[in-house]
Amino acid sequence: MEQERNDTNTDNEQEQDYLEAIQNLKDNTVSKEQYEKLRAENKKLLNAVLNDQKADNKEEPVETVEQLQTDLRTLKNELANAQEKGMSNLEFTSKALKYREKAMKLGLQDPFVPNTPTGPEENDFRSAERVAEVLQKCVDEAKGNPATFRNLFEQAVRDDSKIPIKKRK
Repeated sequence: MEQERNDTNTDNEQEQDYLEAIQNLKDNTVSKEQYEKLRAENKKLLNAVLNDQKADNKEEPVETVEQLQTDLRTLKNELANAQEKGMSNLEFTSKALKYREKAMKLGLQDPFVPNTPTGPEENDFRSAERVAEVLQKCVDEAKGNPATFRNLFEQAVRDDSKIPIKKRK
């Protein structure tokens, strides 16, 4: 009788161990559906990294050379007629930055780099990049408000010209 009790206790302990193991497996595993979904997502991410693509597969549309050239001509005309159209400084700067971006995509020289007889120097390219960054920051922070843009622009740019300003009469 004592042996039966020991066998029953041993069976209960084993049964308890099995139940704990099953519960542990349930707590620490995922369903096959979730596993397959995660595996597929992981595969997409890996392929995106290997192929230099965006992970969410929402790639920006690729502009053709013809589209870029058309956009450049349109922006150039708009910038040339800005005063006639009553364009604000914010609008003008935004369009100038877009023009710069598209020109550089086409492989043209940065329009913010000075055109000199000796050709641009490395410092000219760095300066042009800094100017573009400051202007883009002003445009972004203005959030469409021309007055805010003007204030931000005036804070960012200091007048270092040596020409004295004439007093108004």
